[in-house]
Amino acid sequence: MLGIWCLNTYAERGRVLLVESVSVPVVDLSALSSAELQVRGGFPIGFPVSSMRLYLENPRILRNPYLYLEVADDGHDSEVQVGRLNVRDVDSCGKFTGLKVCTDVETHTGVVLDGVDFTGKVAVKPVCLWCNDLGCPRCFLNGYVPREARRIENRLQTLVERFPDAVIEHVVVSPCEADRGLPPDVLREKCRMALFRRGWLGGCEIPHGRVIDKESQKLVWHYHLHTLGILRGNSFEVCRNCGSHSKEDCLVCNGFKGIESREYEKDGYIVTVKGRRKSIGGTAGYQLSHATFHVGLEKRYLVTWSGVASNNKFASGKVLAVDPCPVCGVVGVRNLMEKKPNWSDEVFVKDVRDPRFKGVFAVSEFNADGLPSFPDAVGGRRD
Repeated sequence: MLGIWCLNTYAERGRVLLVESVSVPVVDLSALSSAELQVRGGFPIGFPVSSMRLYLENPRILRNPYLYLEVADDGHDSEVQVGRLNVRDVDSCGKFTGLKVCTDVETHTGVVLDGVDFTGKVAVKPVCLWCNDLGCPRCFLNGYVPREARRIENRLQTLVERFPDAVIEHVVVSPCEADRGLPPDVLREKCRMALFRRGWLGGCEIPHGRVIDKESQKLVWHYHLHTLGILRGNSFEVCRNCGSHSKEDCLVCNGFKGIESREYEKDGYIVTVKGRRKSIGGTAGYQLSHATFHVGLEKRYLVTWSGVASNNKFASGKVLAVDPCPVCGVVGVRNLMEKKPNWSDEVFVKDVRDPRFKGVFAVSEFNADGLPSFPDAVGGRRD
């Protein structure tokens, strides 16, 4: 029997109420149809009952249909979406351990994040234990995905330092119709070769095995490759800055679209370059959140590196375990969140399985007594 979440405990810690939640078996949700779930539970259209176990571990999957839609039975059971296995450690995964804050309210002025205005507010982030298992439904959006995204961003930044004129591009490769039935590892290699023929120098590869079928509202098999990296001679900059032209002009041009058009006539692979990236880490994080990996191997892996960024040709700096403020990041400022004494009057949910849990929230700069909600810690030493 599945359950719904309700409040049952209020634990006062200093001046802060930490709201805990538990699962109470009120109704057997598995007995409801998808239509009844939408009416009685407020779930989005197309939400399948089979994904209820994922929702109870991580309600934030409702933000993206790729994270909750049912996977079609198409013979590719060994290729799994991230976050769709079992919880790695039911006692430790998502366990609340404290708070981190960013008190730079001046930078927060005018910033709206997830519909919340942070003007004059302190940004507060619950700190939890997240495993690094890409299959864990409770942790993948806060554990594996952001960690791997930071690693990708750090490595690509180092790549740009070695190629100062390079621009990091988001390139998508889709195989031709005749190759779609090939095994994923073969498709991955053929997609990579198609990239190199079009002037790809190197970067990271994130495989996606499924797309949304609008009729069945299921995830159906359609292998394609998302990549972040650099192109030879910044060939797409020619296309970005190009005015009106004919198809014949494009075919004889040395810009990326010209090269792609000529190569498409040979191999049938569709290779497209997306718009200029505002955030490399943000792009990587989104693509990682619904990528596909192979189960059954002793060690699971997802991202691979090729070309000038391959492992045998490249070494980037160590990725530090830091927490940049997501609110400051909206305006391009890199402030790090830090632990401080907590004297606010706010009430917040600390159970990651509660639908009201927030990854970051706004808190008043001062409490009811007029004191700073998060004063600087004062340390000392004994002589």
